[in-house]
Amino acid sequence: MFAWIEEELQALPTQEPALRELRLLREACYRLPCSPDLYGLIHYDFETDNVFFDAQTQACSVIDFDDAVYHWYLMDVVQALDSLQDEMSPGDLPAKQAVFLEGYRSKFPLDEAFFPAMPLFRRFAGLYKYARIARSVQERWDNEPEWMVSLRQKLARGQSRQMEKSL
Repeated sequence: MFAWIEEELQALPTQEPALRELRLLREACYRLPCSPDLYGLIHYDFETDNVFFDAQTQACSVIDFDDAVYHWYLMDVVQALDSLQDEMSPGDLPAKQAVFLEGYRSKFPLDEAFFPAMPLFRRFAGLYKYARIARSVQERWDNEPEWMVSLRQKLARGQSRQMEKSL
């Protein structure tokens, strides 16, 4: 993913701050342990709208694997916990996060010593999102409808906010 982000950002003007962030994140991630119990194929888009609960069977099913990538497993945990934060009231959040972590641990062990890397993964997710938006904002079509022009402007504003949050 680092290579894709770099390729996208280098193709765009005025992306030096994002490229600096990329270099910092790449260095930090390369220093992380990368063993089979910490690193492997992850969903990457592990959020509430990609998980379905079947009340009859009491089972969860996960969908939408088009963003799957090799990364640290904790990245999926970060994405899921952040997704819960967007969906829950602040009072309910700690209990829901604890339930998620308990369920995750029932299927896959989590090394608590690795949890300090969570802010790093949040920064990575922010930069990846920024690069995807930057790419989208640059696309142009002949005879674009007004809604597309408005959407591009909205994405550009979001891109600026995303970079400010990431840095």
